Amino acid sequence: MKAAILVILLTAAAVAMIPVTSANACTCVLPVTPEEAYNEADAVFRGFALGYTQVDSQMKLFNFLVMGQWKGNVPQLVSVYTPDNGAGCGYEFDYYPDPTEFLVYAENSGDPNYPGLFTHLCTRNAPAWSAQEDLDWLGPASGPVPLEVLSWGVVKKRYEE
Repeated sequence: MKAAILVILLTAAAVAMIPVTSANACTCVLPVTPEEAYNEADAVFRGFALGYTQVDSQMKLFNFLVMGQWKGNVPQLVSVYTPDNGAGCGYEFDYYPDPTEFLVYAENSGDPNYPGLFTHLCTRNAPAWSAQEDLDWLGPASGPVPLEVLSWGVVKKRYEE
């Protein structure tokens, strides 16, 4: 009996000496409806992800060619911040090997280190081909950019301006 108590006490002491580290993971509740997502966003647009810039160890800046918008004053070429990884609630916009068209819900960042639009996993961002419920609710977009008049050189020039 004394041996069992001694084993329990030694085990408890050993467990108490194990260092505890905290883990950060993305936890969120997605907006239930397209209307809710729309109301929470400052900008809603449809566009092709063209690539990204690694801003720092915590943030990426994705570039989009906007094909249409429903909310906000979104220019033809827009950049949107997102955290660098899924643990930080970052949204990974696939763009390679071919640009993919996405429906993007973004908000104003409110952070002077990352000025402009910001988005994350906790929105209804989705590839356009899988966002039919949202697209039906949103209806026709305004300000589509006709692809036939935009060569890659024009897109690059406008982005660099």
